[in-house]
Amino acid sequence: MSLTIVGLGPGPEEDLTMRAQAAIRGAERLFVQTERHPLYAYLCEQNAQIETMDSVYEQAVDFDALNETIARRVLDAAQSTHAVWAAAGHGLQGQAASQAIVQLAQQQGMAVDIVPGLSADAAALAACGADASAGVSVHVGEVDALRIEGARTQIITELDTPLRAGQAKIALMQAYGDEQPVYWVRLRQGRMRAIQLPLCEIDRQADYDVTCSVVIPGRSLLQRERFQVADLLEICCILRAPDGCPWDREQTHFSLKSSLLEECYEVLAAIDEGDSDHVCEELGDVLLNLALHATIGTEQGEYTIHDIATGICTKMIRRHPHIFADTHAQTSEQVLQNWEAIKAQERGETTQACKPLLKGVGEGMPALIRAQKLQQKARKVGFDWADYRPAMEKVKEELGELAQEMDQCGAHAEEEAGDLLFAAVNVARLCGVHAETALMSACEKFQSRVHAMERLARLQGNELKNLSLQQQDVLWEKIKEENKGK
Repeated sequence: MSLTIVGLGPGPEEDLTMRAQAAIRGAERLFVQTERHPLYAYLCEQNAQIETMDSVYEQAVDFDALNETIARRVLDAAQSTHAVWAAAGHGLQGQAASQAIVQLAQQQGMAVDIVPGLSADAAALAACGADASAGVSVHVGEVDALRIEGARTQIITELDTPLRAGQAKIALMQAYGDEQPVYWVRLRQGRMRAIQLPLCEIDRQADYDVTCSVVIPGRSLLQRERFQVADLLEICCILRAPDGCPWDREQTHFSLKSSLLEECYEVLAAIDEGDSDHVCEELGDVLLNLALHATIGTEQGEYTIHDIATGICTKMIRRHPHIFADTHAQTSEQVLQNWEAIKAQERGETTQACKPLLKGVGEGMPALIRAQKLQQKARKVGFDWADYRPAMEKVKEELGELAQEMDQCGAHAEEEAGDLLFAAVNVARLCGVHAETALMSACEKFQSRVHAMERLARLQGNELKNLSLQQQDVLWEKIKEENKGK
């Protein structure tokens, strides 16, 4: 009663270790994933008690069920005989079925002997002779583009079907582009051999088996056409180095404040344009600001990009218990209620009386946004109108007070104008409108119409600045009429 997991290596029987060969011959029951493995014929010669899991693969509804079935079948055999599970490559690395077997054996208190084989990634790397001095990342069967570091050599193993190869290709093209040269490695004539081809062709090969792998050698920044967030951080470090860019070296958290704000507004403007390429470009500028702040924070020992990522990931998991825990929330309103309750717990607030209602709300934000947030917060305790109608009356009242102030000395005009703007934000909010966005749209509309007035004036042989207010108003109404419904 014992269990051994044997790594079969990438395929050639010559690559089997002596321990692996002995374990295969000594198995009372020998299990292998599939008869499609290149060593299947050899295994049959060495041990007549061989069993494949092909039927299990065909019947399984998903991979979890598949691996659980395999693990139970192998462990059941190991209760009464010496069972051997022979898996591709290393045997354990990247093998979900092997991992399931080990986990179930631990639960049952059974020891597992591991006889490792030559891993598929090591064999693929040797076959193409790629330089891996900058590090290697190994992906078994599938790859996540977000986890690719261009400086490291990437190895994707077990691309045993065109579908798997195609899925890997789509992810890799996000990180490298279509024509990136790659090594296609597979077992041919008893040896692991590599050929070079464009990335876009890895799912167009004549045939596939478990030995098929892709190797993409790492490249320096200047050799690449596509990049990841980690590359941007590296660039920021280079720019702020003693021999880097004078302007970038001079920047501080404080000096970058206006830049970050301006770039955020430019993103909003690009979104309003509906130009996705422009949005992408402007988001890149925001990302650069974040990367610079992270780099400065690291230099000053304040925080690193990992601290930033850890903080926000921890917060998002903690504040979404309806996703990551057992809390229930069926509507957006319930989600927001949970969010506010968790925020209060994080700050040690057990009751609303623990801190002033509006403390800290919207601080540092543009005034229109802050006004709307203050009003929304006040609504939570019932200090709000039921709808927009009384709010509109309040606008009229504030407008009258401003007019009265201007008819007198005007000393308090700023205060009265502020009250008027605050009341106008209230109306917008109660109408379901975001005041900041609405005003930005109004600014864009005003700018567009004035530009159109200038063009129309020139067509009439004049300049806008030379026209009287009445003449300008005629042009304005004409442009308004032409743009109705647009």
